[in-house]
Amino acid sequence: KQGHDGLLTQNTTAPSEKVSSNAAIYQPLPPPPRSTGQRAHDRKIDLIKQVGKDLYNEIHEDLNRAPEPTDYTTTQGHYQSLHPEYVAIEHSVTKEHNYLADQPATFSSFSFWFSLSPWSTS
Repeated sequence: KQGHDGLLTQNTTAPSEKVSSNAAIYQPLPPPPRSTGQRAHDRKIDLIKQVGKDLYNEIHEDLNRAPEPTDYTTTQGHYQSLHPEYVAIEHSVTKEHNYLADQPATFSSFSFWFSLSPWSTS
């Protein structure tokens, strides 16, 4: 807080300088000369703020707009809309199936193969 004692000197009890050579010669630049009057400058600043506010509102409305309604068209309807001349073929049912009771063909053929095995009792 009080600086570093003894910096750049062999006398460690000497207090450090509070002003550097660079800070001693620094002079801030004077403001540039005005090219417009105060009223024109204020109008220009107000216009810049207004344009910025309008642009912000436009971007904000675009980013926060309501989402478009979801299209719930089925894939079949979508395909038929792409190929309107295509007519879906309805096949007749060859055999009624009950997926709760029917067994796969490989399971039902197991009894046939088991009957041919040497472990079969028949």
